Amino acid sequence: MIIEEKDLALARCRALVEKKLNWGGSVDWSTQDFERLSERIADETGISLSATTLKRVWGKVKYDSVPTQTTLNALAQFLGHDNWRLFCVSNLSHNDNESRKSTDERPADEISKSSTLWLWKRRRPLLIGLMVVVAVSAVAVLFFNYLNAPIDTSQVRFSSRKVTDGLPNSVVFEYSIGNLKTDSVTIQQSWDPRRRERILAHKGQHTSIYYYPGYFRAKLLVGEQIMQEHPVFIKTQGWKGIIEQTPLPMYLSNKEIALNGSSMEIKAATLREKTGKSVFNDVWTHFYLVNDMNRDADNFTFETVLQNTSTQEEAICQKVRVRLLTSESAIGLPLCSKGCTADASLFMGGTNVSGKDRDLSAFGCDFSKAQRLKCTVSDKVFTVFLNDKSIFTAPAIENLGKIVGVVISFEGAGKIESAAFL
Repeated sequence: MIIEEKDLALARCRALVEKKLNWGGSVDWSTQDFERLSERIADETGISLSATTLKRVWGKVKYDSVPTQTTLNALAQFLGHDNWRLFCVSNLSHNDNESRKSTDERPADEISKSSTLWLWKRRRPLLIGLMVVVAVSAVAVLFFNYLNAPIDTSQVRFSSRKVTDGLPNSVVFEYSIGNLKTDSVTIQQSWDPRRRERILAHKGQHTSIYYYPGYFRAKLLVGEQIMQEHPVFIKTQGWKGIIEQTPLPMYLSNKEIALNGSSMEIKAATLREKTGKSVFNDVWTHFYLVNDMNRDADNFTFETVLQNTSTQEEAICQKVRVRLLTSESAIGLPLCSKGCTADASLFMGGTNVSGKDRDLSAFGCDFSKAQRLKCTVSDKVFTVFLNDKSIFTAPAIENLGKIVGVVISFEGAGKIESAAFL
C-alpha cells in the first residue's frame, strides 16, 4: 500500500511538472528538454538536479532505486510545496477530493446504505494512512524548520587553487566551517549535483579533479544549504578535442583532430577506432577553446563555418551544438538535419526556446555542404544568422558578464573550417 501511494504521488508530481512546463507530453522529451528542466528547477529552487537524475524520475533511464529525498524535495518545491511530505499530503487530499466529487455527482437514489459502507471500508486504509502522514508531516515540518534555520556564515571560509594549467586539472579546496556543529559537509564542483564529494567537516582541505574545461562555480554546502561559492576557471591551451563518455572522457591529440589554427575535425574512422562504435547517435565530440578572451557578452560577433560529416546512417539527426561560455551563464545554438528541428533548443542565459513549442525549422541544415553560423549581440539585441540570413532575434536583457570560452560539439563526425570572434 505504501509503495503504491508513493508511486501514485510521483506519477502525479510528473504530471504537474509537465502541466507547468507546457512542453507537451514527456514521451517526446529529448535530453535537451531534461537539461532545460534542470536549469528551471535550479533557478526556482536553488537545488541542482542533473538531466540524468530527471530522466530516471521520468523513466527514460533504467534505474532500480527510488529517487533520493533531495530529488523529491526539489520537485516538490518546484511545484510550490515546502517539501515532498507536504506535497504527498496535498496529493492524498487531491485524490480524496476527486473521489468525493465523483461520488457526490451520482444521483442520490443510486447511493445506498450498503454502497456507503463499502466506500468507507474501501477508503478506511487511505484515511488512516492520511492521518499518519499528516502527523508525520507535522513533525517533519518542525524538524525541517529546525534544520533550515538561518546559519551564521560569518566564520565560513572557502577558496581554491589549481595545481596545473593543463587537463585534467586537480583543484585544492581550502575550507573552514568555523564552530558549526555538523558532519554533513560537501563540495560541489559545478552546477551538476553528481559532482558532489562528501568531505570531513573540520579537515580543512580537499582536492577534486576536473576533466573538462570551463568556468565553474564551486559550492561549499552544509546539508543542502550553500554556504559559499566561487568561480573555478579551468582553461585550455588552444583548442582541445574531447570525446564525451562516462566515467572518464577521451582526450584527442592535435594530430587526431588535424588542428590547424581554428580548423579541425573528427573523422568517422577516428570515432570508430576510439569508441568501438559504428553508429554515433548520442556520441559527442567537443572542441573547447576556454581562456581569458576579454570580451563583453553584451557586445560581440562570433562566426564559424562547420559541417556535420556523419551520414544519417551514422548519426540520424546530424546534430551540432555551439556554446559560448560566459562568466555568468552561456549562449547555446543548435543545428541539425532538417527533419529533426522539433528536438532542437537554444538558450541565452536563463531564456530557453524549444523546438517543441516554437518553429525552429530555420536551424535545419543540408549538411552535404559546410554551414556558416553567426551570432551577434548588439544594442541589447541577440541575433543568429545562418548562411548570412537572419533566422532568430530576441532581446538580450540579461547580464551575461564576460565571454570565457567556446565549445563546438558534433554528434558523430564533423569539421570546423573556421571559428572566430570578429
